[in-house]
Amino acid sequence: MKRLAFVVGLLTIGFFTVWNSPHASGQGPWVTLLDSKKMGDWNNVGDAVWRLEDGAWVTDKGRGNLVSKKSYKDFQVRAEIWVAPESNTGVYIRIQTPERPSSKAGYEVNINDLSKNVGYGTGAIVGVAKVEPGKYLAGNRWNVFDITARGPHIIVVLNDVKTLDIKHDAYPQGPIALQAGGGIVKFRKVEIREF
Repeated sequence: MKRLAFVVGLLTIGFFTVWNSPHASGQGPWVTLLDSKKMGDWNNVGDAVWRLEDGAWVTDKGRGNLVSKKSYKDFQVRAEIWVAPESNTGVYIRIQTPERPSSKAGYEVNINDLSKNVGYGTGAIVGVAKVEPGKYLAGNRWNVFDITARGPHIIVVLNDVKTLDIKHDAYPQGPIALQAGGGIVKFRKVEIREF
């Protein structure tokens, strides 16, 4: 009887170990796309000028996007971002027009504290899901955007606070892009894992 209990105990431990492992739940490893030492594999679209400064990729001239060369379907992406209060940036996901990222052809997860597009400021997805104006602010500090997209389910978390949890199925797959839409924008680290 003791032997049976011991065997059942080992099987239970083994089951939970496999069940909780990242690959068993369909999560791949984290892959660094950009960090404080290397830009990574991006296409620079637009006229934004990026430079490495104090461990961050900075732009304050021009407008444009760093667009991933790879397309993503179901994933979690985390980005460390610093902006001036008047800056406009964010992370595009599942973009359909990588040569010209747009909120009309992909999801623009926004950081824009002073957005004139009411409801689509920081923490919103432009043209898709609004947030209370001024509720989430990102200016003059480092922020962490954590965006999860699984099928039509999209969750946006800014600095450990969930800003959106929606279902929207217009764009199932596409590259991601880091936006330089005006003002000082810095990206220190961007990583992704696929499901």
